[in-house]
Amino acid sequence: MGYRSVGPGRDHATIQDAIAAVSASAPLTEVETIEVFAGTYAENVVVPSITGESATAYVDLRVAAADQHNGTAGTGVLVDPGGKGTCFWVEGAFTRITGFEITNSAPATSDEGIRVIGGDLLVDQCLIYDIVDDGGQSDGIYTGNWNVSGLTIRDTIIYGMARCGVHFQMWSTGTAYAQDATIDGCDISSCAYGIGYRLE
Repeated sequence: MGYRSVGPGRDHATIQDAIAAVSASAPLTEVETIEVFAGTYAENVVVPSITGESATAYVDLRVAAADQHNGTAGTGVLVDPGGKGTCFWVEGAFTRITGFEITNSAPATSDEGIRVIGGDLLVDQCLIYDIVDDGGQSDGIYTGNWNVSGLTIRDTIIYGMARCGVHFQMWSTGTAYAQDATIDGCDISSCAYGIGYRLE
């Protein structure tokens, strides 16, 4: 298993730098774990599709066990881009995102904590809250008009969305789909809709 650490005095100062290093070493041949230690990370994290990704070779983004939140905002490792873009933009397949606090996406046409493009994403034990509301369009997790299969959201807390905690959206003129999603053990509250599926 590949391993990189993020934080003061660690292998990388930012999450994105660690992802870039993994991408530069492609093709993937094993699980690449990126362990993130205490702090606030003011960045827009993009997980690209990386050559070689598979069910046994993928990017595993996780908060160090001792630094995980306790279910309350401000107690864990925070990704907060300061209203300057989506918090996590995930294109890579089989990506894992575990234990993060996620807040304060940017005002835009649609604002989200995690935007899902790649398949088989696991979001586990995260706390996603208070995404900036730009005209009632903030979502905790959003699939958009892409082919998304195998999304799993587990033991995650989502609140403070003007639109949906989890939002599946398709356009009737396209061929995109969302299928095989699992939402288990989650607490979704203070959103206009807990889980939304919209065909336009």
